[in-house]
Amino acid sequence: MKAIVKALKSTIGKKLVMAVTGLLLFGFLVTHVAGNLLLFVGEEAFNDYAHMLESNPLLPLAEVGLLALFGVHIACAISLTLQNKKARPTPYEEKQWAGARSLGSSTMIISGMLVTLFLVVHLYDFRISKYWVLDDLKVAAASTDTGAEGSQPALVAESSPPAVVSEADGAEKSDIYGLVQHRFAHPLSVLLYLVCLAGLGLHLSHGVQSVVRTLGFGHPKYIPLVQKASMGLTALVVVLFALMPLWFFLVKGA
Repeated sequence: MKAIVKALKSTIGKKLVMAVTGLLLFGFLVTHVAGNLLLFVGEEAFNDYAHMLESNPLLPLAEVGLLALFGVHIACAISLTLQNKKARPTPYEEKQWAGARSLGSSTMIISGMLVTLFLVVHLYDFRISKYWVLDDLKVAAASTDTGAEGSQPALVAESSPPAVVSEADGAEKSDIYGLVQHRFAHPLSVLLYLVCLAGLGLHLSHGVQSVVRTLGFGHPKYIPLVQKASMGLTALVVVLFALMPLWFFLVKGA
């Protein structure tokens, strides 16, 4: 056991842990964006999908696991960065953009911060805030009923978020589709997401191929293929994520 702990604390061990956690997190991103494609299918399809996830008793455990993966990944990244700075206290006078050095590899810390910001904003918008938006729904619904008779509370309904609960087959469901539409109706929210997604793209452009190499698939013969495949996968994931806020803002909001 001590040997395993010692190995994990080594530079190679930390890089291996970073690679494994990074791979798992990337797998989650692919799964997440695939499920979110149901937004383009329609409100009912996406809300059914969201309800299925929320009804799963293992969801809290999965969320804790994801946060743990993210935390370990960040901790290893910080530790390796400090270790590298300690080994080379004087930085290079200028960046070497040629060869193996790329924009993605040179901005991993900055892009990592943007990814962290993206996670915080995403969790707040679609996981945390919906609990009090549900209370807004009750106020909005009551305001709509009284507003039909010309009373003042109708103004509250017009400015409130869309309903986050709908009745379907006798079951109460969260209208996550409506929540997504509400969030992406604001240009600043869309801009923030696109900036964070640019950071995610930079991070993944280097991170995916770094994971492949760390796990032992870095043979010079396959490096060009690895680079092209990682860039292609990164572009696909980021573009699909970016299409969602743009679609809601430009098409559904029109």
